[in-house]
Amino acid sequence: MAEEYPVVGLGDDALTAVELLASRRLPGLIVTGDDGAPYAVLPASQVVKFLVPSYVQDDPALARVIEESLADQVAD
Repeated sequence: MAEEYPVVGLGDDALTAVELLASRRLPGLIVTGDDGAPYAVLPASQVVKFLVPSYVQDDPALARVIEESLADQVAD
């Protein structure tokens, strides 16, 4: 049985994509172009990288020093 898979467009922001991933527990997302055709398939890890600052990606130990409430404020 086929099921419709949620997609995001090229113009959607990264926060919208991450919220969709989290709320539906998806392993990744299909990104569509302006014409609605598939443009790319991104694993969840790649989508989350768009929101994580490069200095935290370079030193993952920094991720532990940010409290969840502060992380929520940064995301907003």
